[in-house]
Amino acid sequence: MTNVSFPLSFDRYPLDEPLSGAPWTVLVHAFPFDRRMWKHVARPLAQRRNVLAPDLRGFGHSSSLPSPRSLDEHADDLARTMDSLSIDRASLVGLSLGGYVALAFAERHPDRLAQIALVDSRAAADSDAGKQGRKQSMAIVSSQGVSVLYQGLEARLFSKDPLPIATDMMRAIAVSQGRDGVLAALAAMRDRPDRTEVWDALTVATLCVVGRHDVLTPVDEMRALAERAHSGRLIVLENSGHLPCAEAPERLVEALDAFLFVR
Repeated sequence: MTNVSFPLSFDRYPLDEPLSGAPWTVLVHAFPFDRRMWKHVARPLAQRRNVLAPDLRGFGHSSSLPSPRSLDEHADDLARTMDSLSIDRASLVGLSLGGYVALAFAERHPDRLAQIALVDSRAAADSDAGKQGRKQSMAIVSSQGVSVLYQGLEARLFSKDPLPIATDMMRAIAVSQGRDGVLAALAAMRDRPDRTEVWDALTVATLCVVGRHDVLTPVDEMRALAERAHSGRLIVLENSGHLPCAEAPERLVEALDAFLFVR
């Protein structure tokens, strides 16, 4: 089922109607993608829970809405979308940018968070080099467009020999995004605060998942993040880079299903 009303556009699973009494999981997409990246993950996860996959403002079917320049606004959008569906609490799964938004949600709406899984993401703010990289990316998007930005980024998102079906799917999603939404998201990521203390203070169950060949959020970095949490769980997905939703969706579903089943 697709909803295009404010604040966010989303897909909901199961498609017919929510499972009565079942918990909710919200899947928050990465940059520069939209909810379609969860194509091979959302439906299998919905076998024993309700799943919501929204488009963040500025992306996908939410691209016509004003693009926020802070992750706090994205987090509040999730809360309003949950309100529209009468969802009191949910587990959040955030991949990369989605993880940043999930941590902002944890800080701003802690009573509404049931569990949190960070997939190939981090709690720390951008380094000075990272901020400079965002600035350069914004210049590329402004002068040459989203397709050129993604062309330069793609090789860093996947393992050494990814299947064409995975790269083709993600490329098609990325190059369909609007310039304004991509620019706003780059600014929001550049300016995001360090939320390591937010992560450290969480009392809900936590999970870190990372692709073995991720060069953007390496295994050692995510292992250190997992060890800071009270539950300290890390799952490394072989044969995957930064986007296991495309390269290792079955393994990602297994990891998330086992984690989310524990209440």
